[in-house]
Amino acid sequence: IDEAHNLFERARGMYSAELDVRLLLDISKEIKKDLPLINKKLIKLRKALSSLEKEAGKPTSEAGGEKYNATFKAPVSLKAPLSEFITAAESWVSGEREDKPYTEKLVNLFFDILHFKNILEIYSDNYCTLMTGKKTGFCLKLVCLDPSAMLDLKMASAKSTVLFSATLSPLWYFKNILGGRDDDITLKLPSPFPRENLLILNEDRIETRYIHRQQYLEANAKAIYDWAVSHKGNVMVFFPSYKYLLDVLEIFRPLAPDFEVLCQDREMDESAREDFLKKFDHFGDKNRVAFCVLGGVFSEGIDLTGEKLTAVVIVGVGLPQISPELEIIRAYYQNKGVSGFSFAYTYPGINKVLQAAGRLIRSESDRGALLLIDSRFSSPEYLNLLPEEWHPIPRTSQGASLYQIACDFWNENTKT
Repeated sequence: IDEAHNLFERARGMYSAELDVRLLLDISKEIKKDLPLINKKLIKLRKALSSLEKEAGKPTSEAGGEKYNATFKAPVSLKAPLSEFITAAESWVSGEREDKPYTEKLVNLFFDILHFKNILEIYSDNYCTLMTGKKTGFCLKLVCLDPSAMLDLKMASAKSTVLFSATLSPLWYFKNILGGRDDDITLKLPSPFPRENLLILNEDRIETRYIHRQQYLEANAKAIYDWAVSHKGNVMVFFPSYKYLLDVLEIFRPLAPDFEVLCQDREMDESAREDFLKKFDHFGDKNRVAFCVLGGVFSEGIDLTGEKLTAVVIVGVGLPQISPELEIIRAYYQNKGVSGFSFAYTYPGINKVLQAAGRLIRSESDRGALLLIDSRFSSPEYLNLLPEEWHPIPRTSQGASLYQIACDFWNENTKT
C-alpha cells in the first residue's frame, strides 16, 4: 500500500455514509410524475429522517461554528424505509430506462442509499451518528471514527501486507490507526539525500494560531519575501487555509512588485492544475512565488526536481479546522486512553507539513531551503515529530537572521 499516510482518512470515508434531506427533496420533485412508486418510498425515507431530527431535539453541541447532535446509537428506524426504497428502485436502475434530466442523479442516489444501508448493517462501537442542520437542511451521517478493525480484517486475508510512505510520523500512531498488531514489524529508514543540501530554519517569532493571525500578517509576508528574495528561484508557500493565504497575499504583493506571484484557486480542474505546474518549468529567470493551501493538490504527489523548486515556506503546523467530526474523533480516542487532540489534530497536521516539505528535495543532487513559520515548531511536542535528519533546527529567536542565513546557503550552494 503506497502513500499509506492517506489510508486512514480514505478508509474512514469509505466506511462512512450520509443522507441529506435537501437532496431527497430535490430528486423527489423531479420524479414524482414519472416514477410515483419510487417517489412514494423516497417520501417515506424523508419522513423517517425528519422523525429522527425531532427525536434528537435542539443541537446540544457546537464545533467550528456548526451546531450538531451526536449519538452512539444506530438509527435502526431507517432500516425499513431504506430497504423499501432499494426494492422499489432496483428494477428501474438495472433495467432499460429513458434518459431524463433526473436519471443520473437518481442512479447516484440509489447507490448512495444502498451504501448507507450496508454501512448501517455494520454499525458498531467505532461508529457515531452525527446530525447537522435542520428541516430541509438536515443531514444524518454514520461516521466511522476508527476503521482499524476493518483494515486489519482486510489485510488478514492476504499472506502479507506492506504499508509505506515517506511521512508515517509518528510510526506507532500510524500502526495503531491502520490496523497494525503488536507483533507487526516496523522499519524506519533515514533519508537517502545529503543533509547539507537542505537548509531548514524556524521563524518562531511569528504566531499562526487563529487568534493571533491578524496581528502577524505583515511579519508573515515579510518573512516569505526575505526567504524568496535571497535567491532567484521558484518558491512554494503553504497556508493552513485559503482565507489566511489571501490575507497574507494582499500584503505580500506590494512588497514584491517584480516577483511573479502565483495563487492556487479554490476550484482547479486537471487542466488548470497542469498549467499551474508548467510555470515551474521556468527557473532562474525571476523570483517566482506560488501561494498554495497545505493539504491541497500541490502539497503532495507532485515532483518538481532540480531547480524547478528551490524553496518552500510552511505557515503553521497544519492543524485541521475544528469540526463536529474531528471533535467526536478527539473524544473517541481520549476515551481510549490516548491524547485525543493529538490523534484528531496534531498528527494529521504534522503529516501535511511533512508532505509539503517533501516537495523540496526530490533527488540526491537537489538543494533547497525550507522555512517553518510558527513558534510551535520549536516546542518539544512538535520537534519530536519532525524527521531526525532535520535536527538541529536554528530559530530566529536565537538571533538567526532569516535573510542572511538564506543568502549564505545559496552563496555556498549555487547550482550549476
